Amino acid sequence: MRILLSLLVLIPLLHGGNVLAEDALDEALDIDLDELGVSDDAEERLLRGNFYFSYLTGDYYRTLYYLRQWKQLIGSEGTPETEAEVMRAAVYLSLGLEDQAEDLFYQVFNQGAGASGDAWYFLAQRLFSAGYYARAEQAARNALAATPVMSSRFQQELRYLLVSSISEQDRIEEAVAAMQGMRDASIWTGYARYNLILAMQRQNYRSRDIESTVDEAIYYLPEDEEGTALRDRILLISGIAAMERDKLVMANRYFSDVTLE
Repeated sequence: MRILLSLLVLIPLLHGGNVLAEDALDEALDIDLDELGVSDDAEERLLRGNFYFSYLTGDYYRTLYYLRQWKQLIGSEGTPETEAEVMRAAVYLSLGLEDQAEDLFYQVFNQGAGASGDAWYFLAQRLFSAGYYARAEQAARNALAATPVMSSRFQQELRYLLVSSISEQDRIEEAVAAMQGMRDASIWTGYARYNLILAMQRQNYRSRDIESTVDEAIYYLPEDEEGTALRDRILLISGIAAMERDKLVMANRYFSDVTLE
């Protein structure tokens, strides 16, 4: 009953033969940036922009092509090298190439300061979706500490990823602490509380703490379709858990508050 949402990326099909596909795309595109007549900085911005655009639109093989061109332009000694490898790991996860992504993750783990917060955020997003919760947690922490700093529009989702990754590892107190700084009214906070409630239930946590978290989650959810759907899900799983603890009055209250829709 785990909610795994992503607003910015598409769920990909699994692919194989990534090396052949990269080479074929290189030949098909074959862009000579020297013909553009612009500075290296402008070329780097162009490649970086094309790279992120193709990633966000789910065109992952084209993403790998732009990534290769970007790396060739900046050179192996450039600071963006780590960012390129972090994003390569995210692309490999998007393509279902988990072994290659794992190898890259460990290669760049100790070089986190060289990648932007946005790059670590995208990797955390993919790691969480793939079920690598400990690595998603580390990537999220790297995103929070990275320079350049992460875009502000990703802040709440990143906090959700961090809290949820810790919750999936059943470290309740740490998950609660990681939720500090999230906006109460954000839908991402609602999803983070939902995953925290599930972790509390798995660990047979103190009933009063679970009930308090449920009440807090429901109170702050936005009054829109997504907020209502999440509210119903929280009430449903909380009612089932209350029944299992023989708290039938409370279970009835939770079930009664589920909307008819």
